[in-house]
This record gives sequence, structure tokens and C-alpha cells, in this order.
Amino acid sequence: MANVMTKPGSIGPTEQEAEIVKLSQAVKEKLAPTVSLVVDGVSATQPQVAAKLDAFAASHAAVHDARQALQAALKARDAASVEAREYCKGLKAAVKQQLGRTNPELAAFGISPDKPLVRTTKDLIVASAKAQQTRQVRGTLGKRQRAQIKVVGDPPVHLASDGSMTSGPPPVRNSAAKKPSPRGSGTRSAT
Repeated sequence: MANVMTKPGSIGPTEQEAEIVKLSQAVKEKLAPTVSLVVDGVSATQPQVAAKLDAFAASHAAVHDARQALQAALKARDAASVEAREYCKGLKAAVKQQLGRTNPELAAFGISPDKPLVRTTKDLIVASAKAQQTRQVRGTLGKRQRAQIKVVGDPPVHLASDGSMTSGPPPVRNSAAKKPSPRGSGTRSAT
């Protein structure tokens, strides 16, 4: 017996379905209604055999029709999905505009509220203080602060009596931040 197709990949009839249809036609056309056949140990007349074959063929036809309906439904869904995606995107934007971008009621629509973009003065002051404290704790310096640090000379090297060598950090000169003088306040020499 041939394999029965269970995947909706192909829409055509299976080998078993074709075999059933061919047997059903031959039983109806070639055998008299009074003929009795023994199938699998059970006696059956020609109309009983034909009815059983028709029931098998109907189940195959139902699968065939369901496959075609599935293929048609998938094509219809795929064709509508682009339009549906764009429509849902527009609807979400309209709901956000209607209720407000940060409204917690947006969650009922499956929309996550936006974070507030505008930070208050208090938020900015707190963020600046936190950043300054973090830099102090970690010892990080800004670009201008690093530029003011100058290494002067070689690092000190110490030789111990056992022959081990240790070196210390190089001497560093930290130049003070220069404040610009107001323009025009300085004296000029006449040349």
C-alpha cells in the first residue's frame, strides 16, 4: 500500500487515493450488484464494497479539499499581512496621540508607553551630582584634566640587597588650571 500524505505541501491526489477511485469505478462498472465477495474474511455484496470504497475516497477528497482551502487561506493571509501591519502601526500611533505617549492606559492596547524625553532641572542636577561622585570614587579624569598632568623625569628605581628591583611611580607635575585673564586688562609693552 502507498504512503498516505499527511503534510499539506502538495495538493494533488495521493497514490492511495487514485487506487481507491480506480477500484471503486471498476467495482461499480464490472461487478453485478448480486455478486458477493469475501474481503478480509468478511462477506460483502457489490453495493457494500462500493459504499466502503466511496467512504475511503470521500475521506481522501476531504483532505484534498482541506489542503486547497489551507493553501488559499495562507495566500489570503500573506496578502493581507502587509496591509494589516501598516494599519496596526497607524492605529497604535493614533491611540498614542489620543491618550498621550506616557499614559499607562496604553498597556491595555498592548502598547508600551514612551519614556519621558524632557528631563526636569531637578533630574539634571541629580544626574550631574551622581556622575561627579562616580568620577571621584573611580578616580577618572576628563580629557582636559589628563592633559594637565605631566610626567617629569624617570621613575625612581630601588635595588634591594637581595638583588630584587622595585620601581615607583614617575614624578608627576600637576599644573594648576589657568584662568584666562580678562581681555584688555593686561599691560602692553611699547616697542
